[in-house]
Amino acid sequence: MLPILIRLLAMPKILKLTIMPREQQTPPSAPLKSTAQTIVGINKLLLLALSCIAIGTYLSVALSRISFPFAVEWVESNTFIQVVQILNGRPIYTYPSFDFIPTIYTPLYYYIVALFAKFTQQIMFSMRFVSLLASITIFVMIYKICRQRGMSRESSFVAIGLFAASYGVVGYWFDIGRVDTLFLAFLLVSYALTITQAKPDSLYGMLAGLTLFLSFATKQPALGVTPFIVGYLVVQKRWLKALWLSCSFLVAWTGFVFFMNITSDGWFWTYTFSIPATHPILWETLFNFWTLYILPKFSLLLIIPIFSILILFLQRSMDGISNLLLFLLFFFLPMTLVSMVTISKQWGYLNGLLPIVAALAIIGAESYDNIISTTLRPTCSRIVNHLLSVIPTMVLILQFLNLSYNVQNQIPSKTSWEAGYRTLATLQTLAGPMFIPTSPYLLYMINEQTHFHASSLGDIELAMKRSPTLKDVMEGYVANIRSYISSRNIKVAVLPEAKWFDYAFNAERGYHCESFSSEYRALTTLTGAVSYLDRVCYYTDDSAK
Repeated sequence: MLPILIRLLAMPKILKLTIMPREQQTPPSAPLKSTAQTIVGINKLLLLALSCIAIGTYLSVALSRISFPFAVEWVESNTFIQVVQILNGRPIYTYPSFDFIPTIYTPLYYYIVALFAKFTQQIMFSMRFVSLLASITIFVMIYKICRQRGMSRESSFVAIGLFAASYGVVGYWFDIGRVDTLFLAFLLVSYALTITQAKPDSLYGMLAGLTLFLSFATKQPALGVTPFIVGYLVVQKRWLKALWLSCSFLVAWTGFVFFMNITSDGWFWTYTFSIPATHPILWETLFNFWTLYILPKFSLLLIIPIFSILILFLQRSMDGISNLLLFLLFFFLPMTLVSMVTISKQWGYLNGLLPIVAALAIIGAESYDNIISTTLRPTCSRIVNHLLSVIPTMVLILQFLNLSYNVQNQIPSKTSWEAGYRTLATLQTLAGPMFIPTSPYLLYMINEQTHFHASSLGDIELAMKRSPTLKDVMEGYVANIRSYISSRNIKVAVLPEAKWFDYAFNAERGYHCESFSSEYRALTTLTGAVSYLDRVCYYTDDSAK
């Protein structure tokens, strides 16, 4: 289909009509124009219907599990523990201990969740509620950015639909209790404030800088996007706005980092910069990023920008080409780089695709809008008009279908609810200090003392292997944690399917281990790495080695 369209567009007659001055062109007949408008209208209705289905499907999944009190992704448990730390009035960045280890992210999301949790008294609900609000903000900002770039209302809504349809591609991440969705929401708000033509530039530049800072305060990759946003304004010669954006961001960033470091005795910088910087990039994943993650799911969508650029070239629309290329350079490129680096880090997951998926949705919908608008101009023959009306729509319809996913896998079933409450009931029957390395939030739910999450300890130990400096800083703290785990002060350990802590909890060391849920289905995560509580180990022998 693509070669046929290109040959048609290359026909001399069509080229002549394309570059001919408007006053020399033969005006189209009323029936031709009416037919083109009818086809375009039908196509838009089809895409709007698919967009509504995609948005509605996501929201139905999100609402069906927002009140599910158990983790749907295993590191949600760590988010829960960070919020508990804030609610208890303790510092969120401190030395690592058995009781608590900070995450490697900036803290804004945790503080916002804690604020909601004070009113709802439900931490897990508050985590997902904040993420749900952030995802809706992303929808609104995608629409706003599209409209600011001159797209029709229908195409702008299709961009939202494409992003919503990508829910499965990004690991069903929009609504879970992690920092990523809020980070992207603030980032897109900053982009929208950056490209707006509203005045005064000083006000909107300052607001863009502050929201960009809020994105960084949620997750660090926003820092890498900043030069591209400022660069866009410089290229546009909007000097005043670039100045206000830069100054507001730098002042907020400097004050925030200084305050967090002073109040945490430097631990803030250690966790949010030093440790993540040591985590290795998996170069094979980075080099194969497009073939692993993008082309299998978005190859159809990528065809449309190619068509759009070709048409703009044939129309000799240098302004249109320049506008699109600038947006690719200062929006699509940084969002792509953020996704590539994030997902290529060791232990990276599909949530790293969130920025590039948002950019693809906007670029794809804008290119579609450019193509469709061409069919309503008297610059193409009848057959090309019809092809340009139908083919891009068919491509987008197939793209929507290619993004489909199994809804039921992400909705907590009755069995999941029963497994969760059965787990709590079982834990309440156990006596003695307990250790649940992948789900310490369950201890909070039964009013027991919580402890660190295994993912945070893993981050530190990975950094220690790659940085002698961090090893010197962390070695003593990690040794104390490992020593406590091995000290037999822990009378009950509920362990995951992974064998991370078997060195401490085994028969040789006086622990009797048995299946935690042999008769019933175990409480299992719905997305991310599969995690469930596999076995329980009781300390029984004081004479063990």
